[in-house]
Amino acid sequence: KQLSECSLVASSPFARRAMAPKGTGKEIPCSGLPPGWQCIEKEYLTGSYAGKTYQRFQNEKHRNVLSLKAALKLDAEDRGLDPEEAVMEHERRKQEEKDAKVREREEAGFLKGQKREEAIARFRSEYGPLDGATICALPGWTGESKLLEKCGQISARYYDPAGRTYALVKDIEALFGLRMQTGEDIPDIQAARDSLVRDESGKVINVARRENVVTDFVVAPSAKRHKRHHHHVRVVRDEDYRETEFLSVLPLSTGDNGVAEMTAQKATALEVKQRLAERGFEEDTRLVYVTGGANSTAPGKHLLEGLSGIYYQRNDDFNGRSCYQRIALPENGGGLICGGVHIFWSTARRRWKMGQLNDSKAGLACCIDDRPDPTDCKIWQLFEPRFTDLNPQGAEAAEDSAE
Repeated sequence: KQLSECSLVASSPFARRAMAPKGTGKEIPCSGLPPGWQCIEKEYLTGSYAGKTYQRFQNEKHRNVLSLKAALKLDAEDRGLDPEEAVMEHERRKQEEKDAKVREREEAGFLKGQKREEAIARFRSEYGPLDGATICALPGWTGESKLLEKCGQISARYYDPAGRTYALVKDIEALFGLRMQTGEDIPDIQAARDSLVRDESGKVINVARRENVVTDFVVAPSAKRHKRHHHHVRVVRDEDYRETEFLSVLPLSTGDNGVAEMTAQKATALEVKQRLAERGFEEDTRLVYVTGGANSTAPGKHLLEGLSGIYYQRNDDFNGRSCYQRIALPENGGGLICGGVHIFWSTARRRWKMGQLNDSKAGLACCIDDRPDPTDCKIWQLFEPRFTDLNPQGAEAAEDSAE
């Protein structure tokens, strides 16, 4: 008997061996599925697709239907309807839902292209550019920030009174600009600006970036509902570090020690000290310089470039010893940029480390010399893993055997 195209199933013996047995799998939601039908997610058992998932559709009459479109056609045939018309109706509904989501996002300020630029221009023509501090001062609006470990930057998010999340200030400008275009009310921007709090140096305090610093955002990024995520922890051992002659920590306040790379930073160091003083730091705040970034042909050059630069001594010690944080001048002038890389003493590993200020995390570089200050250390080791040990048991096991 000749089977219709709609009811074809995976009949190859190779496919059967790779696919899950009948009756296995789990039911998952599927938009547009006819009444009485199910979408079953299964897993390949062998071959190059082992561990990956696939979907099959079924009802009381049909099994192992390969696609939603095929299920729609079979259902229409069973009910005496036109299969092609059923598929077209499904596509129309999908487009309507998509258009509705676009309208909903646009009403929330998430515009694209020319619409976005026009809405932003409309807002700025009356109020000028918006900033995070003003957003947090608007009635019902809140903000928070998080340190991104991989790049050391601060990422801010803002929440409107309805709980919608905005990662970009321009999206909020577009929201208000769109409302102004349509004659709707927006919050009192000038009143919010008049209520802003300033620090000792007169700089406006952005509550999201200064006070509401969180480990994880209140609203986490959305993930695919059915996608499997495996959490792995890399276990770092002493063998993963290699001595390097290019990395050293030198004091900037006592001369350049003949290091040309550091001599070029002296003007920058003076500017950094001046801006630190403007923000209430002591005039004699200690600066150190990490060398290595100028050695373009050195092993581990990319890591050396990421670690090299000027660091300032924080007011608070860490594990009872001095702690330094990387600092830089922004290209556009004004202010200071504090990075996520620190130099600190690790009591857990009894050594100086460079990296995230977290004693349970592996350092990007380390020195096993037990000296009072990192500038006294002679030999530094750079992280260069020779192998990867993935521990699926979780972070605690990793922290017992690694930094």
